[in-house]
Amino acid sequence: MAKGVYLSIELIESKAFHSLTGTSKEILLHFLLKRTFAKKKINGKRPCTNHDRINFAYTEARKKGFSQKRFTRSIDDLLAKGFISVVHPGGGFEKDKAVYSLLTEDGTSNKWALWHSGTVFERRQKDSIPRGFCNPKKV
Repeated sequence: MAKGVYLSIELIESKAFHSLTGTSKEILLHFLLKRTFAKKKINGKRPCTNHDRINFAYTEARKKGFSQKRFTRSIDDLLAKGFISVVHPGGGFEKDKAVYSLLTEDGTSNKWALWHSGTVFERRQKDSIPRGFCNPKKV
């Protein structure tokens, strides 16, 4: 069976979805592809089993053709408009990946449905680890 993505009319016609950039829409679709669904139906639907445990690493985004800058801007856009939420920000280490939660029809909420221009639901936590290139030595 071919894997696909279902988008509701409510999502497609929402102000938040229309305001997303092309790259942000593509990244959202990749997030939606990462969902897994229960084998048994509950109330006629198969619930998403991993909506609050989705990993999407920068290395994976790079393999899909997204630069780090475009991917970061898209994550910021999706966070601000209520499509995703950060469960664990991850770190600079190989095994410490960021974990996201989808806030879509089968997720925990539809924040995106409440979005309007000027609203920011969530911001990405800034990296607090000082790096050598961020604070050059003063001579």
